[in-house]
Amino acid sequence: MIKIFYTAVILILLHSCDDGNYSFKGSVKNIERGKDGYTAIIANKDGKEISATISRTDMGMRYKEINIGDIVTIYGDSSNYGNEISVHATKIDE
Repeated sequence: MIKIFYTAVILILLHSCDDGNYSFKGSVKNIERGKDGYTAIIANKDGKEISATISRTDMGMRYKEINIGDIVTIYGDSSNYGNEISVHATKIDE
């Protein structure tokens, strides 16, 4: 039983260190500043949009400021709310 617990803890820690299970490349359309970072609306060339939450606290040294018009790839964990996709960013590539 203890081995199962430690295995679960290790898997959780390893998962929290990755770049997430979702990636999306597109152009930044809008930015809404918040207390700990910002939320960016990003659209790909097919017109599909996502909402990406970029947090200083969660990203640490990986935190980046992006601007409207930048082409970026967002990596992170995604959630679907109806037709809307929200990504909690863990990495940003420009």
